[in-house]
Amino acid sequence: MSTTADFYDGRGPHAVWLGSLQGNADPETVCGIGCGRLVLTATDPFTYAVADLLDVWDDEDLGHGFRPEAGWPWLWPDSRETD
Repeated sequence: MSTTADFYDGRGPHAVWLGSLQGNADPETVCGIGCGRLVLTATDPFTYAVADLLDVWDDEDLGHGFRPEAGWPWLWPDSRETD
């Protein structure tokens, strides 16, 4: 089953969208990738390397990583409905 995940810098209405994953984007699968584990356990902005995860996601054929420069990828308007 395909799932999605959106990543932000910050919280609430002023959070900045950093990118999204499509594919098997559940936490267990994301944590199975080194940079994914770093993103999900990051406590500082240097380890929260979402761009690296988006690249690896595509390279490993796990689905697709979407970057902000390409625009919001989903039919829904925000992350409230994201898996």
